[in-house]
Amino acid sequence: MESPRKHGGRLRTCWRSLLLRFKALPWRLWVTGAITVAVIVLIVIHCMTQKEADHLIFVVQLLALVAFLVTAWAALDSARQSRESVRATTEALSLTKTRNAQEGAFTFLQCLNQQEFVSSRLIVMSMLGSDKAPLTYRSIEANLDSRLRVTMLLGVLEDLSIAMRLGYADERTTYQSLGSLVPTVFYGLAGYIDGLRSRNRDKTIYVEIERFAEAWREGKSAITSAPFEMPTT
Repeated sequence: MESPRKHGGRLRTCWRSLLLRFKALPWRLWVTGAITVAVIVLIVIHCMTQKEADHLIFVVQLLALVAFLVTAWAALDSARQSRESVRATTEALSLTKTRNAQEGAFTFLQCLNQQEFVSSRLIVMSMLGSDKAPLTYRSIEANLDSRLRVTMLLGVLEDLSIAMRLGYADERTTYQSLGSLVPTVFYGLAGYIDGLRSRNRDKTIYVEIERFAEAWREGKSAITSAPFEMPTT
């Protein structure tokens, strides 16, 4: 014979299963059932307490109440569907914007991977990593080839920084590829950049690269100031 404890556990399991099934029912069905039960209760109460002469008035009032409840239900359902539609549209637009920004980032990265840019980047990086005297404004200006290559590399990185700030290129995607290059180039050429700013009396020269170089050196986003959480393998 089954023990009382086991029998009670089986009853609790059945009760929980029944509750879960009721919770899984669509909310429209719950509303419809509630209105139906309310109408039946009102009819029973009226038939038990009121006179026959009042039946017509009661029926009219009851129909008006049902019409009001159905209208309110339809309005609430319409509002809910509108909110869901707006949320879905917003999510779709956000996803599209992110995808477009990622494509923009890859466009710039492909540009940096072209032969002439790769050549300039390697030469500039070798200049920065040499044991000679640190690069200055005069030392770069004195060599036309060095000036052209430095200007080309800084120009592309400046345009890329502007594109990221305006949302045309995705910062996270770019950081995964150039997270160390941008700070290295900017701070390695800081003397040359300071010289340009002094000569032109313009402190905004390459200021976009500076903004991203400062943030990326600390592993943070220049746009949101939040730390990057890179995927681990």
